[in-house]
Amino acid sequence: MKVTVRPAEGHEIKFGALFQDYQYSIGQFNRGPTTTAAAPTAIAGTSVYASDAKNYTGTITWKYSRPDDMWFDWNATVYGNRTDNDQVKTYNNRITPGGGVCTLANPGNNISGCVGDRRGYLLDTVGIDVNNTTRFNVGDWRNALTYGFDAFQDDVKTFDSRGNSNITTPSGQRPSPAASCS
Repeated sequence: MKVTVRPAEGHEIKFGALFQDYQYSIGQFNRGPTTTAAAPTAIAGTSVYASDAKNYTGTITWKYSRPDDMWFDWNATVYGNRTDNDQVKTYNNRITPGGGVCTLANPGNNISGCVGDRRGYLLDTVGIDVNNTTRFNVGDWRNALTYGFDAFQDDVKTFDSRGNSNITTPSGQRPSPAASCS
């Protein structure tokens, strides 16, 4: 969805929203048996997860540009994004004792958990991107100076009941400010 408003000459404000929803499996099933004496690890496959990923994006952009205004050619965007990925382990390779099914004798794979285990990742991002171009002449030379900044912050929440996703993708905040001039 996108809505554009032009409240005054040279001004344009856009509101945008996007929603995506994906269901898919990730990983690789067992590829065996083969007609050769392939090593068991060559055909074993990996863990497979049923994934339900949702992505939400919202933006507000304000642009100002007029041919007679040499000082301002403005563009500012404020945005937010949420990615929510919930996964359930549906398969584990055949080499793992018990096939990845949790029992008292097989407490599971300490890296990726057991069949039926849940894990999830929630990533919230907010940010701003602002730039302006100033134009000026020096003799016969036409010049443009573009300057601005952008900054964002990620807030990550990871849930993994038995595997190591809390270690490989830890929860926390990740800021990243930047500025540029050209």
